[in-house]
Formats: sequence, structure tokens, C-alpha cells
Amino acid sequence: MDFHKMIKNLTLLFTVLIAMIFLSNYQYLVKPSTNEYELTDNESETSSYFKSNDTPLPDSFEHAWVMSSSWEGFMGVAIALTSDKYYYWIYSDLQSGDEPGFPFTGSYTFENGKLTLEDSGDYYYATEWNITTNGGRECLQAIGNHQSPDRLLIPDLNFDAKVPFNNQPNLIAEFKHLPEP
Repeated sequence: MDFHKMIKNLTLLFTVLIAMIFLSNYQYLVKPSTNEYELTDNESETSSYFKSNDTPLPDSFEHAWVMSSSWEGFMGVAIALTSDKYYYWIYSDLQSGDEPGFPFTGSYTFENGKLTLEDSGDYYYATEWNITTNGGRECLQAIGNHQSPDRLLIPDLNFDAKVPFNNQPNLIAEFKHLPEP
């Protein structure tokens, strides 16, 4: 076997090995690992990152907001309101292994342009939210350390509590209209 043919065969072998390694790890490159969980027809990709509980869900909500897809981290917050109760979901890549089931529910107040979620616990991203405008929409902006415009909660007119983050990719903060508290 001459030298050029040997190099050609080694190159082909090396290419096949690299392709096999890439393909065997492909699932880890395109989707974060989760607990073994298969999505049903009524679930979105992100709903597999939080546990559901047995809280009965209303047929409709007066308002619903979901975190903007402009946020480049792996996280989502959804808040939906009925006349007397809030429903709250969150997913994140920061998990402790003993996350509670969602949605959380409780009472809320609207006062002076601020939404306050009562009956809160440790798993909330924020419990106080300013009502602000962004691109002509009434959005929610967390009060405190999380005031980045890309973390706005955008009104979701197609909100479905069974798949609360299903429409998140379509909810985008408009940075030319920065929020004004």
C-alpha cells in the first residue's frame, strides 16, 4: 500500500469515527437533559422541565403573561389571573431535584401599577411586578434585582394553562421601546 492511499484510508476512518461520536452525542447537543419524560400531545417542549400538580385549572383567564423569549437563558415564568386567584409556573436550568408541582396559586393585589402575589414561597422568581409598557403592550417587570428588559413578562393572548410556555417563542420584548416603570 502506498503512502497516499494509507493517508486517504486513515482520513476516511477518522471522519467516520468523528461522525459516530457526534451522532452518539447528538441528543445532548440539541436539548438539555431532563428526567426521563416523554411529552404528550398536549405538552410543549418546556413543560417537561417542571412538574405539574393536581390543581384544577379554569377554562379561561382575565390576564396571562409569559416571560419574553428575548431572554437568552434557559428559564420561563408564566402568571395567569382569574378575578380572585393567580396561577404561577416557572422552569429553569437551576434545579435542586425536589422541585414542587406547578402551578402555584394564591391571592393577588393590584395597587398603584403593581401586581403583588400573596402566599408565596421560595420557588418564585419574583412576587412583586410593575405594570409597564413595551411595544404598546402592558407587560410585567419584576421589582428588585431582575429588571432586565429581556426578562419582561409579555401578554400571551393565546395562553393555555395546560401548556403555559407553548407560545413563549413568539413573545418578544421590543428593545426600541424600553420599559418605563
